[in-house]
Amino acid sequence: MMRALAFALVLCAALPARAQTPLTVGTTAGSAMVPVLIADAQGIFARHGLAVKLVRIAFTAVAPQALAGGTIDIGAGTAPVLLNADAGGLDLVAVSGLTRQVAARPVASLLVREGLHLPDPGDLRGHSVAVAGLNGVFDVLLRAWLDKNHVAASDVRLIELPFTRMEDALRTRTVDAVAVVEPFRSRIVAAGAGTRLADFVAELAPDVVDAFWIARGDWAGAHADALARFRAALAEAIEVTLNDRPAAEAVEKSAFGAVGAVVPTYSTTITAADLAFYGNLMIHQGMLSEPAPDYATMVRTQ
Repeated sequence: MMRALAFALVLCAALPARAQTPLTVGTTAGSAMVPVLIADAQGIFARHGLAVKLVRIAFTAVAPQALAGGTIDIGAGTAPVLLNADAGGLDLVAVSGLTRQVAARPVASLLVREGLHLPDPGDLRGHSVAVAGLNGVFDVLLRAWLDKNHVAASDVRLIELPFTRMEDALRTRTVDAVAVVEPFRSRIVAAGAGTRLADFVAELAPDVVDAFWIARGDWAGAHADALARFRAALAEAIEVTLNDRPAAEAVEKSAFGAVGAVVPTYSTTITAADLAFYGNLMIHQGMLSEPAPDYATMVRTQ
């Protein structure tokens, strides 16, 4: 019996290790990124046969350029980024969901700098508001929220600024308000640099897709197996993020200097209807031309 067990152990040791598929993933800043950071830190990617290299990109808006140039294989994206890229002739597809904005647990808010009294959406007229990427997800959603509150976006000065710089911009009065997400929202409020005017996404829709993962269409077609393993690793990391909060908070604090007061709604699901929601807003705002694109062809999650 012992001799057979010893032989089995020697045989296992002699078997070649599972080949690790190299994968370069472009991430951004925010609580949405915690699962991918967990997957990297805890070896979850490696257990799924992936040798992942994480690369920080400033805005999701630069992901299409990085994908087209081969700097990254998969990048954090949003619906406006994907739809604008498609309109520009780039073959990009959504390969996995990541987070959703759910009204019951809002993770994004419009904050006004301390000392400035703007109690009503109409009071934003003539003031500057920072968004993390012009023509990006918060730009589109903020414009829709302003429209819903009968404020013309042209009456507000929209400025592009990374989440990581928004607190300083409020303190120095470079901007009057910021459209910000966790954990930077919690850090700004705790530091007394800003106060909440509105949970603008929650007031706009009960459930919309937020961040998700995008790749080149040709690359996705040639790497279906690697993408399946990436999605499986991500799903496992989401479970860790939700169920081992001390570990998740440690990763978030290390990466972003703060821990969000609200945990995002993580989901690997994304559908054509999710893209259509944004497409309709962007057509109304003049960011996309009619006819609407074929949203179904932009989703490659199987």
